Parts: sequence; structure tokens; C-alpha cells
Amino acid sequence: MRLHVGARSWLINHSMARLEEELDPALFVRLHRSSIVRRDFVTGLRRDLSGRWHARFQDGEEQKVGRLYLPNARALSGRG
Repeated sequence: MRLHVGARSWLINHSMARLEEELDPALFVRLHRSSIVRRDFVTGLRRDLSGRWHARFQDGEEQKVGRLYLPNARALSGRG
């Protein structure tokens, strides 16, 4: 797996599940099977015309929210 921090990245030998267990859930949230992000980096959520949810980040990028992780995203927005 590749860990991205700002403009840098590292190759680490952990599964996403193990990394998720090791990170503080007050600071990080899993939004997709392939991503865990800092909670304070998420600025909003939007739903597209097909009904899929996307998380918007401070840098303007967006990423799809996996349906299994939608409760995590809704908790971020206070829609829990």
C-alpha cells in the first residue's frame, strides 16, 4: 500500500484494515476500501446525479465514498 502525506508518499507493508486499527478514529476516517483520510481534511459531501456520494477535500479534490463507508461520511457531516 502507498501512504500519501502532502506531496510525499511511502510504500508500506500494511493492510488497510491494519492501518485503520492503528490510527486514531478521532483523527482519521475510512471513506472507501482504498482510502483513509484525516477528518479535518474533509470539507464537505456531495451527491451526484446517479446517487453516489463524494467527499470534498481542502485541496479541492474529490473522492467517491464507498457505500459500506457512507455512515462514516455522514457522521462527518453531522447527518450520522
